[in-house]
Amino acid sequence: MKGPTLTICDFGFGKHTLRVGTNECFPLAISNLTVDLGHPIYLSVRLNACNGGDGGSNACRLYFRVTDSNGRPLRDVALLPEFTVPPLHTDSYGRIQTSFIGKREIILSKPGFVPKSVAIECAGAEEIDREIALQSRE
Repeated sequence: MKGPTLTICDFGFGKHTLRVGTNECFPLAISNLTVDLGHPIYLSVRLNACNGGDGGSNACRLYFRVTDSNGRPLRDVALLPEFTVPPLHTDSYGRIQTSFIGKREIILSKPGFVPKSVAIECAGAEEIDREIALQSRE
């Protein structure tokens, strides 16, 4: 290890997993690394800063990935009722993230698609990950 650079000179044959930031908010695992003699692997890894979660909270972190019926990500899907101002919408990968406490009935809505209602419950300090598919109105 030299500054932020890590060099691994040797490890056994077979598939390996490199874990980065295992004691951080958003650890990362890079899997299926194999030795290919004479062909080094160069990786650039950047960990996201820990924001919005101090580890001592009793709130749940909610992650949705919203797709169409063919599994393609849907951007600009609204999360209702609104948790924040401005309201939350999915990104270009169909992802949305927020924190909440208690029970909620959430509606995911996008013009041209049938809105979908999802019941979620936060028992306290947990991560809730859901993949949701919206059906086209056509």
